Amino acid sequence: ELIAASVRHLGAALDGTVASADALNALAQEHEMIMMEAGLLEMK
Repeated sequence: ELIAASVRHLGAALDGTVASADALNALAQEHEMIMMEAGLLEMK
């Protein structure tokens, strides 16, 4: 799931459909959510 999210967000940035900073922020949020759902990260 982490790789799929990375490909999706970074691909959008490379295609120019999303600003790089926005893509990285969205990727970080999605990775955090995935890790929380997997029990690898506790909620803040």
